[in-house]
Order: sequence, then C-alpha cells, then structure tokens
Amino acid sequence: MAEVCVPDELQLLEQLERPVHGGDVHARHAFADLLRGGVAELAHGREHPLALRRDPQAAGAQGRCQVGCRVLVHPAIVGSVTAVEPASDAVLAVLGVGVVDPSTPVIRADDAGVTRGDGCFEGLRVVDGAVDKLDAHLVRMARSCAALELPFEPDAWRALVAEALAAWPHPGEAALKLVLTRGTVGYAWLTPLAADYPRLRRDGLRIITLSRGTTIDAFADAPWLLGGVKTLSYAVNMAATREAARRGADDVLFVSADGFVLEAPTGTAVWAVGRTLRTTPLGASGILGGTTQQRLFDRAGDAGWRVEEAAARVDDLHEADVLWVVSSVRGPIDVIELDGKQRVRRPDVDAEIRRLAGF
Repeated sequence: MAEVCVPDELQLLEQLERPVHGGDVHARHAFADLLRGGVAELAHGREHPLALRRDPQAAGAQGRCQVGCRVLVHPAIVGSVTAVEPASDAVLAVLGVGVVDPSTPVIRADDAGVTRGDGCFEGLRVVDGAVDKLDAHLVRMARSCAALELPFEPDAWRALVAEALAAWPHPGEAALKLVLTRGTVGYAWLTPLAADYPRLRRDGLRIITLSRGTTIDAFADAPWLLGGVKTLSYAVNMAATREAARRGADDVLFVSADGFVLEAPTGTAVWAVGRTLRTTPLGASGILGGTTQQRLFDRAGDAGWRVEEAAARVDDLHEADVLWVVSSVRGPIDVIELDGKQRVRRPDVDAEIRRLAGF
C-alpha cells in the first residue's frame, strides 16, 4: 500500500483531477471517482466502521479526512491502470450505497472480517431472478449475527438483495452471497453458478471422511465456540476440500474425534434407510443447520417419509441406501463413493429427494 498525505478529501479530489505529467491519468481519475462515490473512508488509526455513502459531503465534517491523515491507496491505482480488471458477469451491492461497479473496493485493510475472519455470511441460490428460501437464510443470518454480537436489520438486507437482483440480467441459476464483517461492512455478491455444479448433480460426489478433531458434544454449553454459526472463518473447511482433491475426491465429510458423522465443509449430510431420512443432530455437535435440509425434511414428512436426527458412524453411512451432501446452491448431491468404496445409485430415490428439496 502507498501513503498519500492530504489535508482534506475535497482537496484530494481537486488534486487528482488536475492535469498530470508523467503519471497515469486514467488511474488517477479512477481513484478520484472512487472517493467521490464515497465507497471508503480510510482515516488512519480510527476504530470505526467503514463509511459507505453516496455523497462525500453528505456526512459532514466527521465523514471527511482530517488534516495530516494518511489515505491508503492500493498499488494498482497508483501504479497501473491494468492491475485491477473489472469483475465480469457479477453484481456487487453494498449496504447503504446500493449497486456499485463490481471491481470497487469496499472493505478496509484493518477490518476484522478480513484479518480475523470475524463476521458471517450466507450463500443463496437464485433462479430466474428470484432468491430461493430468502426468509430462511435471513433468519439464519440473524442468528449468526446475534451470536457474533453484530447488528442485523433484515429489511435493509431485503432491500439490498432486491437491488442486486434488479441489476442481474441473466435467466437460470446463479449464486448470491451475503456478507457482513466485524467492521459492519455488508454486501451482496451475485455471480453465475459454479461451472462444475451441473456435472456434480449429474455424476454424483466422491467423498472422503476426515476428522475435525472435536467430539460429538464439544459445543455443549460453550457458546464462544460459535457452534452452528456461519462465520467467515472457513480456512479449515477450504483446507479440507483441498485435501480431498489431493486424494482424488470431490468433497469431505467431517467426523468427530469419537467417530460420529458431522457435516461437509459446505453442506449437510443426509442419508436414507428405507423410507427414513436422517441427519446429524444440531446443538452440541456444533454443525450448521441447513436451510435446504430443513425444507427437504419439512416436505418429506408430507410425502410419506419418516425424518429424524440421529447420531451415526461412518459404517452406518456405508449401510444406508442413499447418502447425500445437501447445500443451498448445489442442492442434494448423491454420494457415489465413500472413502474409496463405491455405492449403488438409486436414481428413483435421488430424483424424489431432489424434487422435495426444490431442485
């Protein structure tokens, strides 16, 4: 990062808009546009949320950079106009601002959401311009915010989602991520569906089991462990999926240190024995309650299935008729191989479960 010492934000804008010699005119004007849009207030040494506003004068003196402050400028803006390529085929909408260019920086470098993974998010499926299960996701995000002691205003998030959807021109499926950081930066990021999801839905998943190192009841009476909270701290989950790839698998199923089935890094384990659907109990296990799994169970009961939460071991999954990893965007994916052991596919059962889950 480069430091630019300036006495006032308005003076900085004037300086940036003057003719320049020997510098990058386009990069300088791009930064001026960024400040004019009020996307980031970067006053040095202040412990306050990122100010997001449309008009830099609207916030008054408190919204301005004080004399002698340091504005942290990304090297791409200072040194090269080609260093930051606009995000293609994506929509970015920011709380308090609305839809902005998807290449716009919106998070401070010292935001604990970045430096410590302190924040929460939701991943949602969009189908033909409509969000699937928006209410359920907002309820879960509200629970996450309550556990993290972060503010949450559902109406503001609904409005933000509506703005993002209005700017999305594509039919079919897409993926929407809602993010809130400790710096109280909130945004919606709307992108096309991951390229490999149709293949996985068609061909199924090869998964391995990995220990998560905690017992099945490790989260009982320990709210500081944030069991069931969808935090930004997903480094372990992503490391597990990379380990799966190294072993030639598609995904992971975590098991507890005492041998019980937990969840996948980005999904819920559901298995069928006859006409009974089962999943791991919430609460003490610390797993995240799945919105798609819950809808599946709600509908399955009306379709003649028995549904229950039950602690299970890996051997129980090998004996199950069908095993799925269920998530909101990817949907229920049939597990065709577990720890190197091939599973018999049941297309009729799989099709019914997909339909009940809304896929």
